[in-house]
Amino acid sequence: MTTLRSIVVERNIVPEEPDILEFHRLVLSSIKKYGRVHELEVMLGFKFKKRKIFEDILLGLKMLAKKKLNIHPSKIKEIKKIEQLF
Repeated sequence: MTTLRSIVVERNIVPEEPDILEFHRLVLSSIKKYGRVHELEVMLGFKFKKRKIFEDILLGLKMLAKKKLNIHPSKIKEIKKIEQLF
């Protein structure tokens, strides 16, 4: 999916869902920083960008309560290898 998204960006193809590119950028930024996706940071960043911060707040709180979301990001040990990919 990442390869397909990259092709879309390279060819300046406008996706049907305009917010998907911003979401993709946030996911890639998270991977670049931590070596994996920090879901909470991506979700919050996306909601802030869309100015819909409280849209899914109850769902987010439920996920936090069930420990489906980590508050603190985990970082891989060899982050330099991930940085080389970017």
